[in-house]
Amino acid sequence: MKSKIEALCVALVLTSLIAIAVAGSTTEAQRRGKPRFLTNEGFINALESSVDLKSPQDVFRFVFANLPDEVTIYPTENHYYFEFSADGKTIKGNVEISADRRDRGEIIFAYDEVNAFAGAPNGLSGAVVLSNQDGIEVRRTNPFRYELTCRGKTVAFNLNQLDQKLPHRIHLTDDEIFVGHVFDESGLKFFLVFNQKHQHLFWLLDDEAMPETLTSNGNGLLIGNRSAFAFYDDKPNQRKILIGVSQDELQRNSWYDGPFDQLPDNYIANGQVEVKKYMQAAYPYARGKINEFGIFADDPESRVAITSYRFYERTTELGDLIAAARRRAQTPSGFYCLLTDDHQPRRQ
Repeated sequence: MKSKIEALCVALVLTSLIAIAVAGSTTEAQRRGKPRFLTNEGFINALESSVDLKSPQDVFRFVFANLPDEVTIYPTENHYYFEFSADGKTIKGNVEISADRRDRGEIIFAYDEVNAFAGAPNGLSGAVVLSNQDGIEVRRTNPFRYELTCRGKTVAFNLNQLDQKLPHRIHLTDDEIFVGHVFDESGLKFFLVFNQKHQHLFWLLDDEAMPETLTSNGNGLLIGNRSAFAFYDDKPNQRKILIGVSQDELQRNSWYDGPFDQLPDNYIANGQVEVKKYMQAAYPYARGKINEFGIFADDPESRVAITSYRFYERTTELGDLIAAARRRAQTPSGFYCLLTDDHQPRRQ
């Protein structure tokens, strides 16, 4: 969840926000492809600025006041991520225009403090559901564009329109079904695939024009230089299977913690994509407990996490994983499922 903010010192904020958003009413074409950078001077000045970080409402108004008039939400879970510095802290968070709330006039705002090490004590955080009673007006102008108004300012949020098709260059086995196409906050895109025989979900990389460099570690293992995402290079089927995400990035809850929470929500909402039946098949504990978005009825802030990859500390673990899967697998289909086995604790 998330929170609100008071507009303070716009000039200082513009240098302090390390946000996905870019100030000004630039076009989408201009926003893409134009390099961004933060100076150390701006970073230090921002650290010395002041925002009431204990008030989610104030933080939301601060963030909202410094957004441009039009933004694009790339992650398909519809979280607009931001990061800024103030009061000697670095804050990260998101404005969530979720498919299951937005047409009820609700958004979610959440943020927390970025710490130098995982598990740091007394981490500052805030979260809140906002609606018209909080002075936030949410208007749908079309299925992929919503306008938010707060204190006389309106910001248009464009949602990601991602083609829900698997490219012909990628081959599936006879046991596999394409489920959906997602855009992760890391900037990478993935295809969600379901194995009918093994009742198993896993992720394939969309490697067309991807903003990442992959380095081969041998034995079919590829590592992303920027994201540290690990892939198995399945050359016969012309696809790269996600098999590992950095444990450190997961603990930091960074933009590189994996696509486990990304689904093509906008296409689930319009009925073009169905994921619930595949989730319930792969995660039996979720049967009868989730809605069409995989969100739990008894806990609306939680959804099924598709963590069908290893959270690794050393790349040698991934080489061992590939070798073990090759030894144990009796069929190619079984090999892919062993590579992407979900070892994470499952909600009861």
